[in-house]
Amino acid sequence: MEPVASAPMLSGMVMDDDSRTDSRGKASTLREAHARLLRLAFEREQQDASLRESEQRFRAAFDSAPIGMALVASDGSFLQVNHALCRMLGYEVDELLALTFQDITHPDDLSADLKLVQQVLDGEIETYHLEKRYIHRDGRLVWILLTVALVRDRQGQPLYFISQIQDNTGAKVAETALRESEARLARILETVDDPIVIFNVEGRLVMANEEAELTLGLNRQVNLGRRYEDLGWSLTRPDGSPLPIPERPIATVFRTRTRVRQFEARFDVAGRYIDCLLNATPLLTDDGTFDG
Repeated sequence: MEPVASAPMLSGMVMDDDSRTDSRGKASTLREAHARLLRLAFEREQQDASLRESEQRFRAAFDSAPIGMALVASDGSFLQVNHALCRMLGYEVDELLALTFQDITHPDDLSADLKLVQQVLDGEIETYHLEKRYIHRDGRLVWILLTVALVRDRQGQPLYFISQIQDNTGAKVAETALRESEARLARILETVDDPIVIFNVEGRLVMANEEAELTLGLNRQVNLGRRYEDLGWSLTRPDGSPLPIPERPIATVFRTRTRVRQFEARFDVAGRYIDCLLNATPLLTDDGTFDG
């Protein structure tokens, strides 16, 4: 027998309608999943871009802030500092980053600061404000106003403190100078043989020397803060006729802002008459504003 030639054969699977529908459904599902992944990737990219932009804005504001700014670890070490803080304290950036806030805080102010830090870490308070002294690189003291807040992660764990530091040295020096000036004035007044009383812009007694207490019977401890109308002085004209409060020198000064010189009057101090010449002078600030 001669071999029988075999015709070419085509093999394959015959798909019914249900199989074709299932295949198309899987393909559609894959396309949708792929599309979702693309959208998520795009959204993540947008979020990352927004985060980078936000970080850049924060960094720019941090670096260019006119007051001192610092990011501080919970142990007190500096993580970031801006140029204003470096200028305030006389350090280069890398020098300050090698220190802790404990290193540059005046020893007498450190305990109060550390107590507040611990209260923030414990969640007792969210922020705190403190006036304290830093030590400049050259050793001089820098008075500052400090504001501190704590940044935590999503689990509530501390990340770092944000500190705002404002130089308050000028105001503190002026405050000290004012106190010293007032103390000098008080000492000078005590050496004067005439009674002297000083009223503020509201007409309230703020200072009186010892002679005013001895001669006029003015109890300084009791009367400080009282208005001049309420001091209870029995004051008349030299002939004993009444001298109404609005006509008295101190009232004239407050009404007219002008000086009254050599005003003749008589004090009645517990039945003891004292004839005197009163002088009342307005106190003016450097710009001419009435101050008492």
